[in-house]
Parts: sequence; structure tokens; C-alpha cells
Amino acid sequence: KKSGKFELYLPIQQVTYLPAPTQQNNKAQWSPFTNVFGTVQFNGPDLQLDFEQGSFESVKLTQVSGKVIDVTSKQATLLIRGLAQGHAQDLLNYYLASPSAGKLSAINEKLKLSGDAKLNLALHLPLNNSVNTTIEGEVTLAGNDLKYGTHTELKEVNGNIFFSEEKIIAKNLKAQWLGGNIQINSATQLPWQKLSYMNVSGTANFTDAI
Repeated sequence: KKSGKFELYLPIQQVTYLPAPTQQNNKAQWSPFTNVFGTVQFNGPDLQLDFEQGSFESVKLTQVSGKVIDVTSKQATLLIRGLAQGHAQDLLNYYLASPSAGKLSAINEKLKLSGDAKLNLALHLPLNNSVNTTIEGEVTLAGNDLKYGTHTELKEVNGNIFFSEEKIIAKNLKAQWLGGNIQINSATQLPWQKLSYMNVSGTANFTDAI
């Protein structure tokens, strides 16, 4: 017998793609992408995904690439990178519904975003245990409004927020708050952990809060 090598090149159109298998014991799941166009390639046990476009709610995905080294391995991990653009709240909801959101999902009912946003995202997603997914991302806000609970409301938010499952970092984030303009720079742990540090500069009219 001669051993062979499995190879496949498959163009896809208007398909639904689920990033990780559904886990019966976990309510949080990675939501599927719909209307996906691109290619699926196998080179032996290695998988390569290249998606030209896809969507989730209002979010449009572009330039998405994914790779799995040896899909037969129990430690198989999907490495996926891509760009997303759409309503900021839909971008947030996609992550909050995932297994990686953890305690951050508790802010879902308190944090509200308006306007569109851009997201540059990288995921390391173990196929047999998506709860252990690691994530790195950059959100670009341009004139968005942000409301947290009933007391904190920022308007015309501009700038970048970098985040992972461990940290959130704001750099040169500018916004209007209490009738004034502020700038936020922070390197902080996630909201349920202790604050590392945050610098806020600018002016605000605190009579607006009374």
C-alpha cells in the first residue's frame, strides 16, 4: 500500500460557520457567522480558512483568516484573525454571549453603546474546550455614546480601546462628560478586579450631575 495525503480546496458561498462546537454543559456559546463567502482548505490534517466576508446581526466581517494545525489532535486550536465593523452594541453582544466573556457578561444590562465601531480581533480557540479561549482586540470608536447604568454617560467618544481576557487599555480616549471634554488613558485589569491606574484629564461641569 502507498500512503496518500488528503488535500482539499473548497470555495464556499452563503454558508453558516460556527467557530467552535456547541458545548451542552455551557450556556455561553460562540455565535455563528452567516452569509460567509471564502475558501476552506485542507493540507493533510491542517485546516486553513479564508473568509472574504460574513456577518453577525449588523456586524460585517472582512479579511478573516483561520488556521488549525492538525485537526485530529486533542489539543487542536483554531487561530483566527479578522476585521469587523457594525453597530457597537452588536459587537459587544457577540463577545458577551461567548464562553470567554466570563464575569464581564454581568455588565451586559448596564453597558449600552450607540453608533458604529470597528474591531480588529485575534482569537486562540481550543476546539475541545472553547471556555479557555484567549482573545486580543482593538476597538476603534468614532463619535459613539456610552452609557453605564443610570449615572455614567459619555458622549462623542473617540479613540481606541485595546483588550484581552485579562486587561482593558484605553489610549487617548476622548469624550464629552458632564458638559466638558475629557481624555482617558488607562492600563487596568478588568472591571471586577482592582484598578491598576487611570489618568483622566479635562474639564467637567459637576452641576450637570446634580
